[in-house]
Amino acid sequence: MNGNDGSGDTARRQRHGRRDIIDGSKLAFFPPTSPSYKLIITDDGTGLMQPFPHHENVDVLKLLTRRGTKIVVVYVRYPMATSSFLFSHGNAADIGQMYELFIELSSHLRVDLLG
Repeated sequence: MNGNDGSGDTARRQRHGRRDIIDGSKLAFFPPTSPSYKLIITDDGTGLMQPFPHHENVDVLKLLTRRGTKIVVVYVRYPMATSSFLFSHGNAADIGQMYELFIELSSHLRVDLLG
């Protein structure tokens, strides 16, 4: 299999049993052009993500990393949670696009979730 699908993609694939191995150096990365949300920081330091509705059990925070990078995190609290779930999304993911998923995961898994 030469991996050429006619679209000009030159990523080389080799067939090994049931898995395809793709040369990662030939793949493209396309980060989102602009966030899907607007972050509003309130007087108490928490944030709101517009256009998403406010939930009492959700905190949106802007944190500063050791390297000085500002990141936005969503913390979803589940009443009576006995576990916490740390969700690490991919680089091209927009946390605004993950917001409702975080709430659903917390509810269905019955955990606190930080994403």
